[in-house]
Amino acid sequence: MRELRVNKFRTFLSLFGITIGIFCIIGVMSSVSSLDKNIQKDLKTIGNNTIFISKWQWGGGGNDYPWWEFISRPPASYEETELLLERSPNTKYACYAGTENVAIENDNQVLHPVSLYSVGESFIQIQDVTIGEGRYISSTEFAAGAPVCLIGYENAVSLFGNAADAILKKVMVKGKPAVIIGVFKRYGRNILQGWDYDHCAVMPFTWYRKQFSGGRTEPFIMAKPKEGITTADYLGELRGAMRGIRKLSPGENDNFSLNDINVFADRLKDIFVYVQLGGAVIALFSLVVGAFGVANIMFVTVKERTPLIGLKKALGASKTHILTEFLIESAFLCVAGGLAGLLLLRGAIIFLSKAFRFEVFISPAQVILTILICVVLGILSGFVPARQAARMDPVNAIRK
Repeated sequence: MRELRVNKFRTFLSLFGITIGIFCIIGVMSSVSSLDKNIQKDLKTIGNNTIFISKWQWGGGGNDYPWWEFISRPPASYEETELLLERSPNTKYACYAGTENVAIENDNQVLHPVSLYSVGESFIQIQDVTIGEGRYISSTEFAAGAPVCLIGYENAVSLFGNAADAILKKVMVKGKPAVIIGVFKRYGRNILQGWDYDHCAVMPFTWYRKQFSGGRTEPFIMAKPKEGITTADYLGELRGAMRGIRKLSPGENDNFSLNDINVFADRLKDIFVYVQLGGAVIALFSLVVGAFGVANIMFVTVKERTPLIGLKKALGASKTHILTEFLIESAFLCVAGGLAGLLLLRGAIIFLSKAFRFEVFISPAQVILTILICVVLGILSGFVPARQAARMDPVNAIRK
């Protein structure tokens, strides 16, 4: 500690590489793990283990499938949802849904655009949603096509100042009155840009169909399998059921798409592997530079303490004692640089989390990994100067 205080600038230059290296490698690891955690959370809200049946294929159909052929496909229908439940024995839930951007009005306040989801009764069983205030739509209200809806947390706050105050209030949806019976909990930023539950309105499809003859964009069917059914088997069953429902002959191509959100998530994980690899390469160069800096400061330290080393050896200190002393000091220097890198990363995380509303965290395992990397790096970078100190002749060392 005395050496660090006396030679502040030299210590700073020596440890800067370690600090930047740890900042890079732990920063990349924490960012990727945080992205993965947030994506898994978003998958639950989009519908993990759920197949989305629509006319469009997520990610496009490739160069051999022109976009105009997707346009000519028929849209999904509510009747197909009922037939799918009959013809697919492994389907546990199936729900018809449509999305549209609309304006919601309350007195003189207007919110636009609001994501309007007109859904079937099984929506709550397929989607992992939580009601913060009020309740969900009942079976009776679905059957009767009652003019009720749930709205997102941010919408409730914008219109009424408080989520609880929105319950049983009347709003105008596309010019038609509807009563708010529930408010979703606050979900925050959605990385995958799926269901926007903070800025949405959810209402029974039966009510929507009675009030509006058109305007809904790209309806789709959500299908969730029973427990124990593999995705591959379920996709095959759904494909056969949909081809039968649409009366497609064996030689005809599918005029629908079966979209699995987990496929998209797997592709993202593959990208994360390359991101981690790139971060590791950058961090490796920084750590190598830092290791040379630590080795340099240890050589200088050994030279400055040569008479003291000779005196210690004359009083009975063994080579192992001298070697251990300098290795511990070298490891301590690296750990100090690593902790500085973690503090710098922590400050960056706090800033980015507030600026972009994206939750990033440093796990205890990453802190332990940082300390282990620094200890190993310190021992490796300090071994040569420590061995030089341990091999000194005490008489010659005292004379210097």
